[in-house]
Amino acid sequence: MATPRNREETTLMDRVALAFLSGGSALVLGGLLWAGVCLTAAQLALDGVPSFGWVAGFAIVMAVLGFVLLENFVGNWVGAFASGVLKLFRVIAS
Repeated sequence: MATPRNREETTLMDRVALAFLSGGSALVLGGLLWAGVCLTAAQLALDGVPSFGWVAGFAIVMAVLGFVLLENFVGNWVGAFASGVLKLFRVIAS
């Protein structure tokens, strides 16, 4: 998804941009999951609410991995999930 064509010619700005993209997408995905867990806990009348620190930690780890490995893992996960959903829709529609 968001990987450079030639890894030998990457600049520091390429790495920073990919880290920002990885961290931002991880923060959005983690925030959506955190909100879903909080809403489910509220519907079940549970007292505990998970800490948002886990989401921030996940975003930081994904940003560092994006910087070091030049790979957006969260983007790949979301793309694979969306591809699976689209294939399921095609099967249902036919």
